[in-house]
Amino acid sequence: GTADNQIIFTAGVSYSPYMTEPIMFSQTSTGWDESSVSGSIVKNVFLNRVVVSTFNASPKIDSCYFNFTVYQAAVMVNGGSPLISNNRFVCNGQDNYHSSAGISVNGGTVSIASNEFDGGGYLTGIKAQGASAVTIQGNWILNGYDGIDIANGVSATIQSNLIDGNSRYGIDGGGIIDGNTISNSQVAVHNPPAGTSITNNNIVGSSKYSITAALASINAQNNWWGIADQQTIGQTIYDSRIDPSLGTITFV
Repeated sequence: GTADNQIIFTAGVSYSPYMTEPIMFSQTSTGWDESSVSGSIVKNVFLNRVVVSTFNASPKIDSCYFNFTVYQAAVMVNGGSPLISNNRFVCNGQDNYHSSAGISVNGGTVSIASNEFDGGGYLTGIKAQGASAVTIQGNWILNGYDGIDIANGVSATIQSNLIDGNSRYGIDGGGIIDGNTISNSQVAVHNPPAGTSITNNNIVGSSKYSITAALASINAQNNWWGIADQQTIGQTIYDSRIDPSLGTITFV
């Protein structure tokens, strides 16, 4: 498709609003090669309750619009090195038993850049688990449940994103968290594991805590907290100073 004339895929009318039909890439699919501008690509496509699944494949998914009300992620990555960029993910809700994610990664080395997620109050924008390495850069992750959910053991670089208005956590988990705006959640960063660094971010508008610590002590220096007074900043951080079993968050 083109920007002015998108290809449209819509799930069949027999499908429940909470079910989807997939576009699938397998390990026999030709990976996308940016240098030769060739390989498997989904670009300028409107997907209405249609998901994209990759299994040890490396396509490029670019400039698409995902409209979904599902219990599955709109893009599911299981291995490979896909490039996911410049897409819009719009979640129109869920039922009482299923939750949605924009992008779910379970293995692979994945670049997620310059996407927009409109959570509709339900969506977890990006979820990563398993033996994964994810680079999450320049995305807008708005108005969902959790902005980004990173499981222990995932290598994550989270940089230059706007993560705003998510009702529970801005980021659940950790990694290299640098240069983001994380605003207007209950907790901006929850349970960051050992090895996490939280630097050069704007962390503002949290209704409960800016950071809730896990067991590890974490460097969170050189951030802007919306206030300058160190004592007041400290009161927004739940760590060893409140619960001695937790790690210490160093913020000055």
